[in-house]
Amino acid sequence: MKKVIYVLIVLVLFTACTRDIVLRKNEVLKASYNEKTLPKGVHEVPLYRIIYPFNLEEKQEFFKEFNVLLKKYYLKDKKINFLINESFYADLKSLETISLLEEEKIYDKAASTLSDTEMKFLLESYGDRIDKYKGSTQEYLNIQINYLLNYLGKVENFDKNKLYSEREKSELVDELKETRRENVQLLKDIDLQFVLELNNPYAQKTEELYWDNREFTLKNSSNFDKKLNNYTIPIYIKGIKDDDVKALVKEEYKINNKIVFIENNLYEGYKNLGSSYIFLIGGSSKIKSYEDYEFNVVVTDIELKNMINLKDNIVLTEILGGKK
Repeated sequence: MKKVIYVLIVLVLFTACTRDIVLRKNEVLKASYNEKTLPKGVHEVPLYRIIYPFNLEEKQEFFKEFNVLLKKYYLKDKKINFLINESFYADLKSLETISLLEEEKIYDKAASTLSDTEMKFLLESYGDRIDKYKGSTQEYLNIQINYLLNYLGKVENFDKNKLYSEREKSELVDELKETRRENVQLLKDIDLQFVLELNNPYAQKTEELYWDNREFTLKNSSNFDKKLNNYTIPIYIKGIKDDDVKALVKEEYKINNKIVFIENNLYEGYKNLGSSYIFLIGGSSKIKSYEDYEFNVVVTDIELKNMINLKDNIVLTEILGGKK
């Protein structure tokens, strides 16, 4: 009798384990994609890393050319994924809110309220003094006017000895902002996906304390920078320790973002976390959530002049099940 009971217990346990395996297998196989728009198979997911300039003059030229490129993208209904750095991201946010680049705010500021540091910057950027108004508020106002006219292609109209007004400057600023609003509107109208590249994922206590010298456990708390949870666009993270990569894959910790790319030494592939995804780039161990779908992320550096030749590719919203 004991043997019979023992056999029954073993059978029950085996059945339960088998059922668990089947459920897990079904879960892996189930994909919610529309096969007409995203067929089964191997898909390359290109991320084009934009080479973004550092100084203001080069940024001006970049956005002039970028505006032309966006108009062509709009006409061709392009779908592209771009990898951008934190400087480009900050400038995009600034364009969305005030229609100016971060460094351009100084040219919109009333000349009478400029700080000593700002006045020094204007003099250095102009490269000369205006003797007629040297040291006065008018000198700095005229330098601001010079910048605005130069950007708008009207620098030949500049007269350094003229008594310009804040009202004239305001009109030029509005004209500049209008061109930037066009940039922002085009970005909304085109199916472009920006991904923010982050090189320092860990919180810093002091400037001298580097994240790669820190010891921590990730299970119940994390020393990841809390800002990682605040971004509204997908993020591409570099510099995560191997143990933390494992913890993220095991879902011991979750970064609050729809799509997170992780450059690492362990895994290659992707994992569906329900309403979000993590993509793993650089490792040797393959990982994927859907048996019939494989996504290979390929990062390529690209200059603005070469962007016009890019072909359509899978945008991240398609993987998430958004607009096609």
